Amino acid sequence: MKSIKIVTDSGADLSKELIERYNIKVIPIPVKLGDRNYKDGEDITPIEFYTKLEAEDISPSTSMINPYTFEEEFKELLKDYQEIIYISFSSQLSGIYNSAKMVQKNLGEDKVSVIDSKAASLGLGLIVLKAAQLLEEGKSKDVIISKVEEAISRMEHIVAIGSLEMLKKGGRISATQAFIGSLLNIIPMIEVSPEGKLVPLTKLRGEKRCIRYILDTFEERAELAEEEPIGIGHANNIDLAQKIATKIKEEYNIKDIIITDIGAAVGSHAGSGTVALFFQ
Repeated sequence: MKSIKIVTDSGADLSKELIERYNIKVIPIPVKLGDRNYKDGEDITPIEFYTKLEAEDISPSTSMINPYTFEEEFKELLKDYQEIIYISFSSQLSGIYNSAKMVQKNLGEDKVSVIDSKAASLGLGLIVLKAAQLLEEGKSKDVIISKVEEAISRMEHIVAIGSLEMLKKGGRISATQAFIGSLLNIIPMIEVSPEGKLVPLTKLRGEKRCIRYILDTFEERAELAEEEPIGIGHANNIDLAQKIATKIKEEYNIKDIIITDIGAAVGSHAGSGTVALFFQ
């Protein structure tokens, strides 16, 4: 029997290549689009999700992974692994963490460790990758959890919201605000706080100001940019993601940046066009 399995949910927005490379188990978050239910990343890809979103006038929604699903998934994994380390989407943004904690009580803390990442999208993804890399290096459970908690405390999220329409549908801004904001090309900037909550930063006009703000914030806050991986997640906006990546490489001598798609679960709230930078 193998020792430890690293598990997360699809809110981590990891690519299939990274999931397979590091042998990570990803549990999909349920997404509803119109009358249809999907499993994020399993039966709907990011491209399919954003295509449907733009073609149809519907508001997507998500629900938490329920305890029954966690119990079934964890029990199946424990047939082949002695222990599970599950790193969840921020408990301040979803009930997923609490759902997993319920199952942990049933199966035993000696078998299942549940960690609140206080992160979202590729911010969570980078934390999960850290755990998987440490496991690959042969580190113990205690060392992996300790290093993961350090990464959680340092993880930064700088997010440029791409869809004012999605904010309107979600009730976060009025129809008038969305209309005027779209006319003026306003881009709301948000971050994820150390507690794992969404916090507004500022509003910017135009892509150039947005890129400059992201770069300036990166320069101000990044402490381990040359040691720990940097990630960029995008919701059907690869052009802006690549522009930011190119600028970071040019201005800060960074070689490798992980770029992934923001999936249906996170995209249901962020909307098409959103781009986010993640770093420590």
